[in-house]
Amino acid sequence: MSGTIVLVAVIYLTILPVLQDLEFVKTLGGTDKLGDSFGIISSIFSGLAFAGLIWAILLQRQDLTLQRYELKLTREELSGQKQALMNQNDNMQRSNSHKVLSDLLLEYRSPAMFSAIRIVWQFYRENKANFVEVYLKQWKKDKRILEKLSGDKVSVYEQQTLHYKRRLVVSFYVLAAGLVSIDVISKEDFHIYWGEEDLDILKKIAIPIDLAFAMDELGLSESEVCSNKTTNLLLQLFDEEMHIPNIIARMKSENLI
Repeated sequence: MSGTIVLVAVIYLTILPVLQDLEFVKTLGGTDKLGDSFGIISSIFSGLAFAGLIWAILLQRQDLTLQRYELKLTREELSGQKQALMNQNDNMQRSNSHKVLSDLLLEYRSPAMFSAIRIVWQFYRENKANFVEVYLKQWKKDKRILEKLSGDKVSVYEQQTLHYKRRLVVSFYVLAAGLVSIDVISKEDFHIYWGEEDLDILKKIAIPIDLAFAMDELGLSESEVCSNKTTNLLLQLFDEEMHIPNIIARMKSENLI
């Protein structure tokens, strides 16, 4: 509409000089009366032009309203897509967590792990009062035997040792603790399958032997042992707060080291 008004105004301004030069205009008494009539027409065009301006502003306002509405719909759609992607990612993580837990359970229930756990607990029950000392003596004895063997006999004998059985159990829980620490599986999900009774093998046997082995066999100081990353990682599996210095103090009070 505004384009039409502009076009009419241009035509009017173009023909006005021509009309003023026409002979019949002069016979009508000059251009004064014609000018008055064109003045009225000019006023009408001015009004129409103003109305067109208002109309254009209203149209622009309507366009802006539509644009804001479309932007709102776009944001809602993007928000929905984001939520859908987050849900999809959560589902994938959950599925991956279940797969990892399933693999851990298969390893935990393997014959080798079952045998290792049984042998370690049996050793502890038979030597509870001084199991750390007996373990270290047994390891040194096995170590001397291994040094005399060669070839396949080394691995065959080593897999029968108490040291190997204990390390097999510890390695499993180190793997599990690592997966928990990087949020591949949650601590809550882990505890669904491995309770405090399962973790007792770490608390009562494996960790104390690890600490004693590090100080006796590897010659590490207490401060160095306390900063051991592997042992500290294992302690994260427990619900109760545990610290290496407290474990060492308890071992000393029980005359284990």
